[in-house]
Amino acid sequence: MYAKGLNSNVDLLNAVYQNSKMGVDSIDYIFSKIKNNHMKKDLAAQMAGYLHLINKVSSKFDDINSSPDDLFFLTGLPSLAYMKLKICIDNSESHIAEIMIENSTAGLIEAQRIFNRCKNLDGEISRIGCETIYFEQKNINKLRNYL
Repeated sequence: MYAKGLNSNVDLLNAVYQNSKMGVDSIDYIFSKIKNNHMKKDLAAQMAGYLHLINKVSSKFDDINSSPDDLFFLTGLPSLAYMKLKICIDNSESHIAEIMIENSTAGLIEAQRIFNRCKNLDGEISRIGCETIYFEQKNINKLRNYL
């Protein structure tokens, strides 16, 4: 999902940033294809959550005089293209929910993996990691209603 570095704090921030950016781009693409107003509302809330995480991470990067690795071209673009292809084949509400659940699950797994691996995390960065894991689990649970 991202380039693994030596700094645990930066690793976790990069994972949250990449995951959130992919979430925003995915929702941005599919939002106009959704007919169900409840699902649109849930996805709008999910988008707001991703934007909130991006802002938190960006602020923390500023605090540590660093910047996120912008690897979207290498990691996000192929995933987004694959998602678009899958939606062209089947753009049903259930299938879109399934795709979003798969994406949220991948983000949750990556964040949890890095969170478990990282030692001596800054307290605020640790909270961002926990917030991301909780947020993705909440997204999955909401989207299950549309399967």
